[in-house]
Amino acid sequence: MQGTTIFTTMSALAQEHNAINLGQGFPDFPMSPVLTEAVNHAMQSGYNQYAPMAGWLPLREVLAEKIDYLYGQSVHPDTEITITPGGTYAIYTAFTSILRPGDEVLVVQQCFVANAAAVEMAGGVAVPVNAYADTDFQVTGAALEAAVTSRSKAILISYPNNPTGAVLSREYLLEVAAVAERHDLVVLSDEPLPDLHAPAPAALEGRAAGDGAADFFGLDIGW
Repeated sequence: MQGTTIFTTMSALAQEHNAINLGQGFPDFPMSPVLTEAVNHAMQSGYNQYAPMAGWLPLREVLAEKIDYLYGQSVHPDTEITITPGGTYAIYTAFTSILRPGDEVLVVQQCFVANAAAVEMAGGVAVPVNAYADTDFQVTGAALEAAVTSRSKAILISYPNNPTGAVLSREYLLEVAAVAERHDLVVLSDEPLPDLHAPAPAALEGRAAGDGAADFFGLDIGW
């Protein structure tokens, strides 16, 4: 029996009802000629072989510079940045490196459909923690605290949020940091649109495994 995904279902419904498709990130504008020409030039210049396992070093170096510029945090391109084929793969890779069977991850809802699955595929247990409209869909420290158990290993947040569009304020981000510090939890931050939010506070430095992703026209990159 052939399987399906929420993307398949929502795309079919959008086409059936001539509706705007919010179920998947289909751009409604053509790819920039600058980008297509740059990709073509790179391919013609021989940049079409296997990359190093950690990703192309010049890209990692540029990302380290970006993180330092935007967030004031120093990361080493050789030891603290890994390039992956998409943001979802980055999250899964992070979970496989920190989870043991039965470890729990507090997954803030709503979130991207693959996030909880990544936890479970890595042998963990996804524990949903809801965020509601009264806080503009920002998760509270109290909600996270109520979900913590002796098996808790990590917190997964997703801001700017997919699908609500919420951005986590400094106030609530500090609450997340406080819970993580109190229970020695790893914080993974799924940031599909990382340039739309304010810099993270120093309280999360060294604790957050960042995930940025470019997901346009099938050119999918995560780190």
